[in-house]
Amino acid sequence: MAENDQFNLAGMAPDTLYQQLTTKGVTSVDAGILVGSWIFHNFGGGQRSFTYGQGFDATDAACAPAFQRSFHHADWVDGESVVQAQSSAGEDGFNTRFHNIEADLDGLSQDTAKLFACMAEMRSALHDRLAELSNELNRLDADVYRIGQGRGGVIEPPRVGGAFGSLVDSPSFLGSSKLGDTPVTLWRSTQGITMLPAVLPIAGDPATDPRVRNTTDFSKFATDNADFVAEYKGKQVSVGDVLSKYGAQVLPSGATVSDALGALPQGATFASVDALTEALSQQAAGALRSQPGVPDVIAASLNTAVGAPLGSASIDLLTSVPAPTRQALADAGLTTIGAVAAADPKVLSKALSAASVTATAGDVSAIATAARTISLIR
Repeated sequence: MAENDQFNLAGMAPDTLYQQLTTKGVTSVDAGILVGSWIFHNFGGGQRSFTYGQGFDATDAACAPAFQRSFHHADWVDGESVVQAQSSAGEDGFNTRFHNIEADLDGLSQDTAKLFACMAEMRSALHDRLAELSNELNRLDADVYRIGQGRGGVIEPPRVGGAFGSLVDSPSFLGSSKLGDTPVTLWRSTQGITMLPAVLPIAGDPATDPRVRNTTDFSKFATDNADFVAEYKGKQVSVGDVLSKYGAQVLPSGATVSDALGALPQGATFASVDALTEALSQQAAGALRSQPGVPDVIAASLNTAVGAPLGSASIDLLTSVPAPTRQALADAGLTTIGAVAAADPKVLSKALSAASVTATAGDVSAIATAARTISLIR
């Protein structure tokens, strides 16, 4: 096999990666299991087992309907009931009755928008799962093709040198199990019983995830853009109307308003800009929450205890927020992500002003929206 067929992980040979892990504080045993198991599972000569990279849950609590009817009509009696506009003792009046109907219609609209957002998210997830199946079928097809080319059924794996090379010899699949709450597979090789842990990417600051970033960038745009504020202040907001007028506007991340609102149905209408931003937060949090293992990875990156809400994490771990801003919030007693999420924007602005931190109203809105979205993940 040519020298450039030498297997590597992230540009490093297995032995080098092993040294890097131990240097970072991973024990030699854990580093050996992690590197060796990854090589063995993906490039060994034994039986492969297919698992989806992301789950496709049968249910999603975030997609449950929230609408509760508030309007209850008390029948009028001909010749006895007094018809009036304002409320009085024993009579709501036309104004209150119609406002209650408006509130119910707004609630139904939000539930409908959530329904379409959940359907769009489900369609996207199903598309990704089918793509994984397609990739696996192509791998199997490649195996069959190689056998048909006269290789006698022996598929030569990349050459693995160093201390981990023997892990690809004569493996045997033993079965599946769990280590705590983590699914694992067990294999027998020349090194004995090998356990393959599920390897997830390191999440880092969840505010940098594109779904969260689009939401926070939109909240900043909707607060700082004078034309947008004048257009929708105190009014209902139609997604289609926003897209037609502001869809091409570029957000700080380089995405557009259309990108940020892309998963919402164009016919959706919200009672206010705040309600629209809340729907985006719910959608982004639901997308992250639905990916198996991702909430736990985010929790680990935020140093939160197992099962603890992400809102309990220190605000100082949101490294995408400038350090002076984080320090100013902490000095004002807003030390956790949940505290920032629950705080009134005026309180946040006052905390930043007291510390001489320059921030627009949109900056404050973006910080609060990021904290709110992350708190909703778990």
